[in-house]
Amino acid sequence: MQTGHVQLLVSYVLANDVEESDYADWVRGVAIPWWQNQPGFRSIRGFYTVVGTGARIVVQIDIDHFASLTQILASKRYADMRRELNRFAHDIDTRILARTGRDPD
Repeated sequence: MQTGHVQLLVSYVLANDVEESDYADWVRGVAIPWWQNQPGFRSIRGFYTVVGTGARIVVQIDIDHFASLTQILASKRYADMRRELNRFAHDIDTRILARTGRDPD
């Protein structure tokens, strides 16, 4: 497995009783700043599913190295962040992606 640049994809559905503005405030005020201060952080992007089924929200977090991501995911604060996300969302799914090396760039 490649150990360089990796992406963490987190997908989920907001709970029906969640105010989207409360969720957005948490994302802007807590989640994004927290990720930006993690070792190896490159970028974070959020997407809404507009066509298709499954998760409504997908978050893509780019980290410079697999070891950095491993360190982040093993931390107590990451576990706390996941618990906080559980207040807003369900059907949370996480994937770690590494490049195949077959793309042209």
